[in-house]
Amino acid sequence: MFHRKQFQIEFKKEAYDEDDIEDLVEPSLSPALSTTPATSVASMSSVASNARLNKQPRLDMAFFNQKSFQDGGSKASDLTNRLLFMIVKDNMPFQIVENEGFKAYTKGLCPLFKLPSRKTVTSLIEEKYQVLSNMIKTQLSTVEHLSLTTDVWTDPLNTKSFLGITGHFVLNEEHKSVTIGVTELDERHTSRKVASEDCRRLGNKEREYNSGRF
Repeated sequence: MFHRKQFQIEFKKEAYDEDDIEDLVEPSLSPALSTTPATSVASMSSVASNARLNKQPRLDMAFFNQKSFQDGGSKASDLTNRLLFMIVKDNMPFQIVENEGFKAYTKGLCPLFKLPSRKTVTSLIEEKYQVLSNMIKTQLSTVEHLSLTTDVWTDPLNTKSFLGITGHFVLNEEHKSVTIGVTELDERHTSRKVASEDCRRLGNKEREYNSGRF
């Protein structure tokens, strides 16, 4: 029985010549759209065209987007604030905005954004400092208890030593820490020198804040 079936299969294969096999194969390779009505093809083309048009920005929106990157624009202000935050947070020099590599990097990220000059960065950071300083003064004038810690460290780049004073307090059930002041130590930072500098700095801050908390 097995040999008989095998013989029948081989016989059926030999019953077709090469032309017949090609005739059987070619129709299966014809494009599926060949049987699609012309109206369906036109409809699909219209939908694709409308989708492309919807993706294209309107002229007024493109103009508004470009204008927002100019000085005073919303996106320019946001990017400038982020730049100031990066400089302060990462303790970077103000002159980074003049470095060719940083300029190229920024232009690659956002070609429409114009980096502020070093002078502008200095002025903006001073303004930010005044705003934050006034905010901290207001907070310190309302707290009941304030703890102070001091720290001495040396800058590895120029081997200068600094003394920092940090205030710790609780405001609205949230612990907060703020830098009260930082000063350079010109002499050897012995315990007597550190204590003397602490008293001087705290006295200055008491007069500056006029809060009586120090």
